[in-house]
Amino acid sequence: MSIIYGIDASTKCTGLAKFDSNKKLIEYVKIKPKTTWSTLEKIIFVSQEVAKKIEEDIDIDKIIIEDIYLGHFRGANQVKGFATLARLSGAVISAIIQVTKNDVEDIIILRNAVSARPLVGLKGTCQKAEVQVWVLRNFTEHDTSEYDALIEAVQAKKQVKDIAHKEYKKRMLEISKMIEKETDFGEDISDAILLAYGELNKGE
Repeated sequence: MSIIYGIDASTKCTGLAKFDSNKKLIEYVKIKPKTTWSTLEKIIFVSQEVAKKIEEDIDIDKIIIEDIYLGHFRGANQVKGFATLARLSGAVISAIIQVTKNDVEDIIILRNAVSARPLVGLKGTCQKAEVQVWVLRNFTEHDTSEYDALIEAVQAKKQVKDIAHKEYKKRMLEISKMIEKETDFGEDISDAILLAYGELNKGE
């Protein structure tokens, strides 16, 4: 049975999800470098840990890695962040190819979150909290009713223009953080699961 991986790579916390071809979630892990390490040390650690997980499998169909979203530009600090993510993504791809011996074009797909979300029935522009709730509802036993209500309340306020877009984003981020604190499902794991499942769901 072939394997599909989803990877949301970050030097803070990388999420990795593993599915089989029957859409069964086999495993999900967080790869967290030490905060005291340099950026390069974090990149090396993450890429090596991803390679260790990948080399356990011999029948990998696809590995979906979240691509860097370049839709918003907020100055020099974000450019530095883009550079770090690009280096990390390259290191992860290189490590994967070394352990799988596959041609990069055959096994790796880079996909933006806005393109992956519609593959599972979510809006491309949905917020992190909505992705987390989708994961909890479909792959865990967690009751999401409280989170659903909070999200719906914030969305209703935005729809009637009771809050500005900036405030809407702020409140949705607060819900996202609360979900992670209470369930341990942050955006890293949630996006990794979504990326892999979206590939399995593609075309249906």
